[in-house]
Amino acid sequence: MILILGPFPNEANEKDGMVQRVAHIDKLLKNKKRTYITSVRPQNTNIKLLFKAPRRFFKQLFFKKEIINNNITVFENIPRRKMLLIADQANKIYVHSLYSLMAFNKKDIEKYANKIIIDIHGCVVEEMEYMDIKKEVIKQFTDMENFAFNKVGTLIAVSDNMIDFYKQKYPSSKSSFLKLPIFTFNEKKLSN
Repeated sequence: MILILGPFPNEANEKDGMVQRVAHIDKLLKNKKRTYITSVRPQNTNIKLLFKAPRRFFKQLFFKKEIINNNITVFENIPRRKMLLIADQANKIYVHSLYSLMAFNKKDIEKYANKIIIDIHGCVVEEMEYMDIKKEVIKQFTDMENFAFNKVGTLIAVSDNMIDFYKQKYPSSKSSFLKLPIFTFNEKKLSN
């Protein structure tokens, strides 16, 4: 089973660029059993306080499991300890971007380093700096990227330029880099 951390492609999000990448990877894995975790409930969520929360926040924090077919299960707002149980059972853990990787802590990354594949999806830290995100948040992501990119087995990028950028940024990284370009085409036109 492959654990996938990231959004699950559906009609509501299919036009999002990141989700299109996720859908492409999902097609490559179509014959494999996959478990998607789209979000992890914060560890310190106090259920009693939720009943006092506005309805939209209240609904967002409920755990949801959906079985799409025999090969795909999707979890939303999964408790962290349940996510780790699934990670223990997974043969591989495919993480869509640094954002999704933040569901793990450094201890988890060390434990699963040989299982984890990170699909980089862009320069998250640099994008945050450009968007003028709070320095504390940028520091968290910088620390996680620095730690993970020097620990995990495989990093996937869409271009040689991105691979070169990260090899220069992390010259001591022992991770294998793979290039997997984004292919965009109309499958219906292709089949005619």
